[in-house]
Amino acid sequence: MALSLPGMFDFAAPPRTGVRWFVKACRCSDLMLFPNSGSVAATFHPWPTPREDSELRVTLVRHPCHWLRSLYDSFQAGFYLENAGLSRLWGQFVELRKESFESFVLDYIEKMPGKIASVFDSYKADVRVRIEDMPWALTELLASLGVPKVSLDKIISLGAVNRTRCKSEWKAGLFDRVAAMEKQFCEDLDYY
Repeated sequence: MALSLPGMFDFAAPPRTGVRWFVKACRCSDLMLFPNSGSVAATFHPWPTPREDSELRVTLVRHPCHWLRSLYDSFQAGFYLENAGLSRLWGQFVELRKESFESFVLDYIEKMPGKIASVFDSYKADVRVRIEDMPWALTELLASLGVPKVSLDKIISLGAVNRTRCKSEWKAGLFDRVAAMEKQFCEDLDYY
């Protein structure tokens, strides 16, 4: 399932990538992109592998280390109990120790190298938009699809994605180890 903008693109993305901001930005324009009737929860499910139509597929990505830390903090806060997308991810990361962020990361390094890239790659998107580049990246995408400037200005007025402050702190060297494990993903998306 995904949210669809007929004639423009379909959208789906993993949790903790600014999905709600993206949908809000699309809805704030005069075009009423993604009418309010569409469920944001639907955006968390990747598309089936076989291509069923010719719509452009768009997803959001986030630096793998920042995403992993945000994911851990969401698990600790219990958000997976009420969020379908996080619940699905909980099932994929359930075996990792969660008594501390350090133990979670060390378990990830040992048991799941490359898992972050596979989560993002599972969306099989034609366009991957870095959440760190919002709102400009969204307005550039929409401008390329013919959306008028007045609508783009409304999106720009929203400002950057409202990032929740992560509570967990990286221990020396762990950030670099995770980034090294996700090296290809980081290089493909210009994360340095």
